[in-house]
Amino acid sequence: MFNKKERLESEEEEDALVQSDMTNSFRLEDDQEIEDEEADVADDILDQIIGDEPEAEIETDLEIAESETIEEDVNASEEMSTTVTDDELAPTGDDEMEIEIEAVSEEKELSESQIDSRAQKFGEYDPTLDLSRFELPNIDLLAEHGSGGPSIDKEELEANKNRIVQTLINYKIEISKIKATIGPTVTLYEIVPSPGVRISKIKNLEDDIALSLSALGIRIIAPIPGKGTVGIEVPNSKPSIVSMRSLIASDKFQNNDYALPVALGKTISNET
Repeated sequence: MFNKKERLESEEEEDALVQSDMTNSFRLEDDQEIEDEEADVADDILDQIIGDEPEAEIETDLEIAESETIEEDVNASEEMSTTVTDDELAPTGDDEMEIEIEAVSEEKELSESQIDSRAQKFGEYDPTLDLSRFELPNIDLLAEHGSGGPSIDKEELEANKNRIVQTLINYKIEISKIKATIGPTVTLYEIVPSPGVRISKIKNLEDDIALSLSALGIRIIAPIPGKGTVGIEVPNSKPSIVSMRSLIASDKFQNNDYALPVALGKTISNET
């Protein structure tokens, strides 16, 4: 009987302990739920205060603010250490320095008589001494192209003269004289209009005269400077070659007084 009573008491104690443990566990679960709810409410309130900005951005802003504060402190300390007042820079009575001034002397110049004496002593400068062995190239280096004189074809001259006169007559333009000057490549026909003939009327017939002569192109000089004539330049059917050798070998080029003569060609009168 005694053992049975003790067993019942122990079983009742165990049941009480189990019930108390269960009660404590329920209380802990309730307390955890309350803490979770309070944490969620705190998070919602924090989100409403700072907005939807991510935590990483908040931390970045805090780091930037801290770095700027550190830089400002460093700059302020550097300025305090490097700032020097005007009183510190101003020299005292013992530290005053005097400036030393050095006058520059003028360079000595030679007089005209001294310059002349030196020129006589050393002699005048001769630029040809550097090229004392230089020889001008010989004219034989240039090729020959005949005598260089224009060839005269009397039949061509007579035919051109008749065509020019006939063309002027067709336009009721009379002339009193005609003259031909034969050049290497062109022939100049000089005409003397009859009294009362307008020179502009002859100049307007340039294309008609070129057509009658079957020439590639003519040039009318109305009037020829220094003369009372009208010139008509007609290309030669067989032009002559104007060679550089004939220009340089000419008497006008060889016996000239120019400092730097240049030969370009020949005129209508076959002059260099």
